[in-house]
Amino acid sequence: MGAAGAEGGDGGLLGNFRRAVAGALGPSGGRVGVAFSGGVDSSALAAVCSGMGHDVTLLTVGFAGSHDMLFAAAAAGRAGLPHASLEIGGPGAPPFEEAARIARKAAGTDDPSWNENCIAFLYVAALASRLGLGTVAAANGIDELFCGYDAYRREMERGGGPGEIRRMVGEKVAAEIRMMAAVDAAVAGTGVRIARPLLSPGFVEFASALPLSGKIRGAGDALRKHAVREMARSAGVPEDSAGRRKKAMQYGTGIHKALARLRRAGGA
Repeated sequence: MGAAGAEGGDGGLLGNFRRAVAGALGPSGGRVGVAFSGGVDSSALAAVCSGMGHDVTLLTVGFAGSHDMLFAAAAAGRAGLPHASLEIGGPGAPPFEEAARIARKAAGTDDPSWNENCIAFLYVAALASRLGLGTVAAANGIDELFCGYDAYRREMERGGGPGEIRRMVGEKVAAEIRMMAAVDAAVAGTGVRIARPLLSPGFVEFASALPLSGKIRGAGDALRKHAVREMARSAGVPEDSAGRRKKAMQYGTGIHKALARLRRAGGA
């Protein structure tokens, strides 16, 4: 990838990643939770935070038996970092119906993605609060900036060129920032701050300018986010996480299905 890619120098992706983390969390030494699914994004964030000297606890939420609850536990063991989880619907967890109500009010829309993300982070914040963690770092922004969504591949399949892909990146980053404002409103009562270093203006500017070849390599590219995966490996992330395909938070936790069931029953 060269100096602008996955290398660890100040001008590379890892160096800019570290600067973004320092800007969001401070230089080192603080206690921080990391919203953790075990995938490449959250694993890279956890590895970088830990490598910079932060006292990291990995935080996973989801329904019993969900993908994230199962995979994150195994990935946390490989990462060698403290891990805590909160089972939605389990003892001590906020009722799902109440979380859905708070999320809908904060989102101000019935858009499923907005509501599901608000719900997910409500549970992450509840877990962090239980552990006395005032700040949770989340890897939001990577999928938008590094073409993690299948929509990028489909656009290339339709004949969209580099200009169209870059336009999509800009639009998706802007939409993610708006959605995260709704998430902040949803968790406001928990006393927990959700930090998103990869949506900081400096990192967005840097990542937006990177070559598309490090993000997506054509209409048949099912993996994508290649520069991030290279960076994660260089930061010590195990291959099971570095090479893992994307599974969105709302699907991996089981929240998408649960909210759909609740809505069909007229509860949200």
